[in-house]
Amino acid sequence: MASPVVQAFDELLLMKRGGRIIFFGETGYRSQNLIDYFQVLPAAACCSLCSPAYVGISSMGMATGSY
Repeated sequence: MASPVVQAFDELLLMKRGGRIIFFGETGYRSQNLIDYFQVLPAAACCSLCSPAYVGISSMGMATGSY
């Protein structure tokens, strides 16, 4: 389940150091779009109790594309 802070956003632009785009788009209902996006990355193998923020931060080093 997404944290209240993450759920407050309809769209999100997440960038890592150097201005590289990690995620850009609608977060979805209960941040499901964000969760789905990060779960395809190898570093995102986490349990259903992890928040989207945690998954995103732990996966930042694994994202290579600009979307």
